Amino acid sequence: MIRASRTEWLAWALLWCAARSWLVLSFADVFGYGEEPEKACAAKAMLDGLSIPHHQLAYHYYEGGGFVVSHLDAAAFALFGESVLAVKLVALFLGVLALGAGWLLCDRLGGRPAARGFALLFVFAPESVQKLSLLTLGIHFHALIFVGLVLAGTLLVLRSRGQDGRAWFGLGLAAGFGAYFSYVLVLTDAVALAALALGLRRDLLRKPAAWGFLGLFLGALPLLWMASRVGLEVLDIHGAQVIEDGGPGKWALLTEFSASVFLGRDPFDLCSLALLVLSPLLGLFALGRGAEAGLRTGARLVLANAALFTAAYLAGGFTVGRVYHYFLLNRLTPLWWFALVFTVLGAAAAWQSRVTWKRSLAAAVIAGQALCGAVDLVSQVRASARSGSSGGLTAGLARLAETKGYTYGEYLRKLAPHLAGTPAEKLAVLLAFREPAPEMLHEGLVLGLGDEGPALGVEAWLLRAREAGVEDPRGFLLGCGPLLRKLHAGDLASRARAIEGYPPELRAGLYEALGTQGLGLHATEERLIREIAVGVQWSLPEAYFIGLGRRMHRVRGSIGDRGYFELVEGPWMFSRARAEQFAAAQAEPIGRLLLAGFEAADRASRLARER
Repeated sequence: MIRASRTEWLAWALLWCAARSWLVLSFADVFGYGEEPEKACAAKAMLDGLSIPHHQLAYHYYEGGGFVVSHLDAAAFALFGESVLAVKLVALFLGVLALGAGWLLCDRLGGRPAARGFALLFVFAPESVQKLSLLTLGIHFHALIFVGLVLAGTLLVLRSRGQDGRAWFGLGLAAGFGAYFSYVLVLTDAVALAALALGLRRDLLRKPAAWGFLGLFLGALPLLWMASRVGLEVLDIHGAQVIEDGGPGKWALLTEFSASVFLGRDPFDLCSLALLVLSPLLGLFALGRGAEAGLRTGARLVLANAALFTAAYLAGGFTVGRVYHYFLLNRLTPLWWFALVFTVLGAAAAWQSRVTWKRSLAAAVIAGQALCGAVDLVSQVRASARSGSSGGLTAGLARLAETKGYTYGEYLRKLAPHLAGTPAEKLAVLLAFREPAPEMLHEGLVLGLGDEGPALGVEAWLLRAREAGVEDPRGFLLGCGPLLRKLHAGDLASRARAIEGYPPELRAGLYEALGTQGLGLHATEERLIREIAVGVQWSLPEAYFIGLGRRMHRVRGSIGDRGYFELVEGPWMFSRARAEQFAAAQAEPIGRLLLAGFEAADRASRLARER
């Protein structure tokens, strides 16, 4: 029986990997969020042996899960190369663990039917969840691994009446490490503690419980280790308040959220959303008198955790307003998971009742949700195919395997405050990255360290680079785009005029840097067209248009009607074919220069064996 269970779970895991791999290889907008390659840059720092205390490599000190992901990325880089593909394999691995934890919980509560329902709805989740599950970030979605393990461990301890030391130890380990992985687990741990206190009473203090405290201590060691080195910074979540005043401001956020989620959808989307919202009502069957005692206990645990999570979400400074991109639903992923588990527990109760209408209703709800998720999956792949992003699954696999899975600029900007020493000393340490395309690293160093202290002049940056032993300053010049904006206020044209005041040997590099930054942080096709027009109007040098070609390599979407940056056609909207098409539409020699810049950026983004 155990072997059959493992075989079936493995089949579900393989289905999950196949479905998500289809999304990844079709380039269906599943790795457009910048923090993913930044966390992977911490992995590269580990592999390259930078002389930085290990804890300082953490992306954010409070994100234990993010630091765990960086370690997993490092292992994947060592095995498969420092590619996007390696990072995606980590996402698949963590997703399998989340599926396993949920399967274990539902199997213990409602038997095999509940576990199968969970697996089906986990694989064919709503579109946003499918995408979020493939972002290798180690935050809200991947925290579900430990939510499932803690709730399953709590049930195991309750069923043993607190006499099973191994169950206690496993629960403690999951609770402690889960709290390090994500502070969302503090809420689940609180629910688990309350359930144990109510269910065991005096048995809570008996000898086997000591194993739970030992497991809790061992699991929390990484959190204690980080706190011993950074103090209260380990609790600093971007300065957000844990408890925040509500009032009209919070109500306005919730109103904006509701409007953005429900309005402007086609009939199928509305049907899918309505089913997602109403499906948890099926879970009420699990709370009825006819349900088994264990099923009722589990349903109450899930419901209590969902209620506590919702209260914390609404009371804290983390409430999301208008949703214009799927990533903004990330913080609500646990709520989707609670709804999913509650739904399948209700379906299990309906199935156990042997009442025909209840069984039929449960089957219809589960099948309807799964069908919506399957349609979402196919729709994403077809949309990506229409955009011509990947050129097919085989081409997608090749591209992911040859594209670097890390970026420097933003990671170094967040790492720099962690490091001791002067900016020059920090620069010397960070130059130890073993980067096969030095220009890429040097550009990232200026982008990453440029915010420290007063803005250095361009000549001062180049002097610092020479003192650090850098012979070719070209990459440092490429990184000076934001610096030019800092030093020379005004529009593109005014910054271009300021460049004329620099020594002649620096101007070409600075014009290229001006092009790489353009009109703002986000590179879009609309902005690119305006930036080309500015260059033509002011007769800017060829280097400026080469810089725009580099910027073209970063085009991922557009500024939509709502005024927000939107990923509209996948992360490689400007593939080489799209770049050639765009360049061909421009007058010569602008089209040729754009393509030259695009190709230079593309070469730098590929692994050394492909360059």
